[in-house]
Amino acid sequence: MLEFGKSLFAYKQFIPHGHCYLWKPELLWLHIVSDSLIALAYYSIPITLLYFVRKRQDLPFNWVFLLFATFIVTCGTTHLMEIWTLWYPTYWLSGCLKAITAIVSLYTACELIPLLPKALALPSFAQLEAANRELEREISERKQAELLLQEREAMLRRISDNLPNGAIYKVIREMDGSDRFSYMSAGIEKLMEVKAEDALKDASLLYRQFIPEDVPLLLAAVDESLRNLSVFDIKLRIQTPSARLKCLHFRSTPRQLQDGRMVWDGLVVDVTDLKCAEETLRKNEALLEESQQVARLGNWEFDIVTGKITWSKQLFDLLNRDPALLEPNYQENLQLYWPEDAGKLAQAIERAMSTGEYYKLILRASPSYGSTIYIEGIGHAEFNAAGKVIRLYGTAQDVTERQVAINKHKQAEEELQRSETLLATAQKIAHLSAVGMVFQVSKTNLVSRNLHHLWSKSYSISTDTDCISSRILSPEDRPVLQRHLLQERSPMETLSILNIALSDLMAHCATWSREQR
Repeated sequence: MLEFGKSLFAYKQFIPHGHCYLWKPELLWLHIVSDSLIALAYYSIPITLLYFVRKRQDLPFNWVFLLFATFIVTCGTTHLMEIWTLWYPTYWLSGCLKAITAIVSLYTACELIPLLPKALALPSFAQLEAANRELEREISERKQAELLLQEREAMLRRISDNLPNGAIYKVIREMDGSDRFSYMSAGIEKLMEVKAEDALKDASLLYRQFIPEDVPLLLAAVDESLRNLSVFDIKLRIQTPSARLKCLHFRSTPRQLQDGRMVWDGLVVDVTDLKCAEETLRKNEALLEESQQVARLGNWEFDIVTGKITWSKQLFDLLNRDPALLEPNYQENLQLYWPEDAGKLAQAIERAMSTGEYYKLILRASPSYGSTIYIEGIGHAEFNAAGKVIRLYGTAQDVTERQVAINKHKQAEEELQRSETLLATAQKIAHLSAVGMVFQVSKTNLVSRNLHHLWSKSYSISTDTDCISSRILSPEDRPVLQRHLLQERSPMETLSILNIALSDLMAHCATWSREQR
């Protein structure tokens, strides 16, 4: 090794390189200046590359710059050796430096070949500039979006703080299972009499207001929302610190954070008044249903646009129709009644649809539903903004007992009229009078016309009873007649009296006829 070192610096056995230039000064200086400048340039380039790599640590393949700098340094050294060997022929040293330069050059070239595709894949300056412009645009849009988001958040906070009967909240389920409110609007103070900042510090201030009976419902709803990521929707009762009972409606949507925690963003609203209104409505509906059952009454609706008819449960019971069959259509509804009554109903409906006229009819149900029943049908019209009828609605009530009583009363009046006519005819034929035929109907005293004729009196048909009795009866018979006339009688009783009187009169006529013969 020592011998190799001595041979590197040995030069006496070789001729200096200057002899090749015949020691001509101008030729020597040409090579000296040229090699010096080349060496200076070669040494300055690696210094620049090292500074650049040091400042740009983010550059890809920065080790290539170091390898290239080593190659340039070795090249510069070989040019210095060219100047040195002009006078000192240490050609072994110069050759070794050239060998080192060759090795570094070959290694650099071998490393550059596989690196070339990666280098070509790097974006160009124009691409980088375009990417920078796009990035600047995205940054600007992001800033605008962030500003807009901040404005919206501020607006939502102002809205949530001014909700008249509600509040917005955000509750987080921590990994240990505890709940923590990360946001609570100011409306919570009006709802639950707890300040928002206090609720954010201690969630138990709100949880302990729930009625004990509702706590299991709350836990079950939270567990279901947690397992299925379903909407948390429940109504719960609370008792505020001032002992006020309220009903609150909670509704929130769950979502899972990246760290595994669950978050519910939701709204709570005071529905106490609504709950009371629902309870009142439920009671009223129950009372209405009961009253309709007692009154044998049902209600219906007819949508003219769709042709759909809607019945209440009581109407199904009234017309003995199975609810499983659903409501009948228009034609089927008409077939429920007697043909002549169905015609009247159809005319009334058509008139109501065209003019909006109200109708009220007495209809007889079809015999296919059992014994005949009388239905009082009432219909009203509903108009739209243009004044066109869009819906009919009304009621149907069983009035069989009332209608039967009216029919019997009407029949009795007709029978009474016929009996009076027969009696008057019989009296006229027999020229007889029945003293007992002074009777009272509807506060009016009726006297047989033949009675006036036989008594030869000019009394009117509606003569006062006291006047008649005082003129034609003896004093001892007047009280008996007066008591008889003061009795209030129904048309049926009057008809019975007339029938008896008519029978007596006919018998008297027969006797009188035999005596005349």
